[in-house]
Amino acid sequence: AAGASTSMCGCISGGIEIGGIHYGDISASEEICTCASLLASLVADIKLSPITWALDVLGHGAVIASLTDKLNNCDTKRTCSLPAFAESRCKRDDICGFECSGGY
Repeated sequence: AAGASTSMCGCISGGIEIGGIHYGDISASEEICTCASLLASLVADIKLSPITWALDVLGHGAVIASLTDKLNNCDTKRTCSLPAFAESRCKRDDICGFECSGGY
């Protein structure tokens, strides 16, 4: 990010359920800590079968909306401020953790 920003971050787990259909668990072994601003890239990069199945059936927007809803309702949710040139490094024990890039 070129400028300072804020993003809602937290740890999500459990199943992806959209329209009453359960597509499976996000992660077989543990929760995923992420930020709302990173959900689109998470969905694009991740190869978890429930997410890819839901993407095939419902499309990108529905999956992002479902994950955003999970993030909005998770017990670890925090609004995090990221300084300029920082990238989120969300972890359960440091929800708003970040790492600076580009020599900053």
